Amino acid sequence: MQYTFPKGSWVYVNFGGMGLSINPQGKLDGVLGNESKLLRVVDASNSKEIYSGHRVGGWTEDALIKKLTELGPQIKESGWADAYLGETWLGSTEM
Repeated sequence: MQYTFPKGSWVYVNFGGMGLSINPQGKLDGVLGNESKLLRVVDASNSKEIYSGHRVGGWTEDALIKKLTELGPQIKESGWADAYLGETWLGSTEM
């Protein structure tokens, strides 16, 4: 997925209640180089995993957006959650 914004801008978007950043190149920040890593969505108030999984063929931006949208009800129920690809923080409900 490619987004176009004014040159040099960072933009925050929301999928399933999770705030993610899009870098100045128009890509979801934190995905490149981490596609084969474990996606974890964690309830930040108690460290309980809302979701944990790999994706056959690796995580693409579209696949991440779809998964986070599907997890929307659980993410919203937690009240405060963080998303990670491997050790890389992708975003939070706090953004």
